[in-house]
Amino acid sequence: MTDWLATGEPPALFTIDRDCELKSADEMKSVVRYARHPLDIDEVRQHIADGKLPTKLALTWEARVSLLLTDTMQLKKLQFLDIVFEGHKPGKEEAFDADVSIATTELSRLIPDLIEALGGEQVPGTTPAAPAPPVAAPAAAPALATTAPWD
Repeated sequence: MTDWLATGEPPALFTIDRDCELKSADEMKSVVRYARHPLDIDEVRQHIADGKLPTKLALTWEARVSLLLTDTMQLKKLQFLDIVFEGHKPGKEEAFDADVSIATTELSRLIPDLIEALGGEQVPGTTPAAPAPPVAAPAAAPALATTAPWD
């Protein structure tokens, strides 16, 4: 997220919205919050240069889903934009099921794009730059004994 704010270039399919929280890593834990404010300004870049790191950043994916991404990779304030449900007019009985189906479809497309934007999925036990460990071949099964172990 730091790179996205510093360069003003979010990953493909995403745009940076107008909310952000920057926090210093020192003992003061200084916090700067921007709400409904443009983030492509020198002031934001200066905070980053001074060592503040983004802990929350508002993003929009494909002009379809708006969200707040945290430094712990939580998605908050998830909002489906009007285009997602455009042309969708089911009857009252089907409305809930149809809305859940549409929302689930959107999230199933958004999550892989977000993982990719964040550098891919990390394999437990490896560092982000390290390749995934090779999968070991399963051990050969021990030969069956001809007599039962209790004999």
